[in-house]
Amino acid sequence: MSAISSHSLQYLYLCENKLQGNVPDSLFNLVNLTELCLSGNWSGSLHFPLFSKLQNLEGLSLSGFSSLLLGSSETNASFEFPSLLELQLLQVDLTDFSRISWRFPQLNTLELSENKLEGKMPKWIHDINSLEFLELSYNQLSSTGQFPWHDLQYLDLSFNLLTDDNISFICNQSVLETVNLSHNKLRGIIPQCIANSSSLAVLDLQINKLHGTLPSIFPRNLITLNLNGNQLEGRLPRSLYNCTSLQ
Repeated sequence: MSAISSHSLQYLYLCENKLQGNVPDSLFNLVNLTELCLSGNWSGSLHFPLFSKLQNLEGLSLSGFSSLLLGSSETNASFEFPSLLELQLLQVDLTDFSRISWRFPQLNTLELSENKLEGKMPKWIHDINSLEFLELSYNQLSSTGQFPWHDLQYLDLSFNLLTDDNISFICNQSVLETVNLSHNKLRGIIPQCIANSSSLAVLDLQINKLHGTLPSIFPRNLITLNLNGNQLEGRLPRSLYNCTSLQ
């Protein structure tokens, strides 16, 4: 891809192509850019912190990068993305995932599915207080850690290696609508406090190692409930009759 010189450019969509080569340095001079979507078989490495130069960027989607470096060559460098609302990094070979130092004061959508992320969910994700949509499926994460997001509406951690004993973090969430923790190794019981999740509409816990009996009360707004492939026992609670929207 050749150099880009239109500094007034605000929207650049190059996804769903077969672009090759290196991302031109001129891209990071587009200071008025608000939306950027890149995908392709890019060669060479790309330092993600370079995108922090685009201070007006609100939406960023990257995929197909063979080597996307999340850290910086600068020691203890910290980067802020003041306007970014949506960040999507799909099928990229992420490195230094847990050691980066980023700040996203307004980010509400984060998608990092189909990567090789492993271990505990890092602190920099926990620090994004504005998150509403979090998609981390098809990785190798082992633990969620704390649950600090009060505005989260959508959570997908399916197809990971989660082994947490306690999933009560989904309780007392006033706006959480969708929770997908399927295809993990979660242990413990389904907490009784789940009834407090008044907005919960989709709960998918299939293919885990959950045991014990079902909670006596489920949220009335449930539309989808999937619990197969666990070690649950006992009777179905009568309260499910009150879930009139259940499909």
